[in-house]
This record gives sequence, structure tokens and C-alpha cells, in this order.
Amino acid sequence: MNKIIIELTEGDQARLDRLAAALDKLADAYNAVTTTSAVIDTPAPQTPAEPPSVTAAAPEAPAPVNNTPEPVKPAESRTEPPTAKQYSKADVQSRVVALCGKGYKAEVKAIVNDYAPNVSGIPADKYAEVVARLDGLAEAESVEG
Repeated sequence: MNKIIIELTEGDQARLDRLAAALDKLADAYNAVTTTSAVIDTPAPQTPAEPPSVTAAAPEAPAPVNNTPEPVKPAESRTEPPTAKQYSKADVQSRVVALCGKGYKAEVKAIVNDYAPNVSGIPADKYAEVVARLDGLAEAESVEG
């Protein structure tokens, strides 16, 4: 068998000794936990006034605590979604052009004039109403046709 001799400085030898001592403490703690059973001191049972029920429920374990913060939702997701479909000026214009091409120019002009002198003048908050009326005109055409 070959022998290897390593010479250490005093500082290295001290660190090595502390490391060996810490490993010994760790091994002792592990052995103490794995070989010793826990003994719990409980008070002597008292005689109850009434006998306990046969189906005694076990106490519920506390719910696990989640310390993770809830993600912040974007502001737009906190508001209720709009109930009516949002329409643009282009939606109104395309319906006007389509119905005028089918011969409903007078009816379309009457609907638009109820809101503004021309399609460009219709307020954005009225687009849904105008589209609904124009779609009603288109549905009436499909029923008659």
C-alpha cells in the first residue's frame, strides 16, 4: 500500500478540523432523528359528562398558506365587457354603400339624416343604432326578396 503525505499550513489544518467537526455533528443529528421516536406528553384523560360519540371527526388540518402575490390584472379586464358590439365609421359606410347599391338610397338617406347630414357627421356613440337600423333594412329586403 502506498502512503501519500500532504503537508498543510496551520490555517488549512484548522479549517479541515472545523469541517470534520461539522460533519460529525451533522451525522449525529441525522442518527438522532432517524433512530429516536418522538414522545408526546399528553394530559390524562378526564371523565366526560357525556360519552363521546362513536363517529368523532378528526380535526381539520389548516389550509396551506399561499404567500405568492396574486398577479395584477390589466385595467381593461377589471371593467365589464361592453354589452353592444362596437362599430366603426367604416362599418356604417360599408353598409350604406351596399344598401344604396341595391336600390335603397332614399331609405338609407332617411336613416342617416336622422343622426347627421352625412355619414361622416354621425357621432361614434350612435354607430350601433345606425348599423342596427341599416341591418333591419337589409333584413327586410331579404324577407321580401
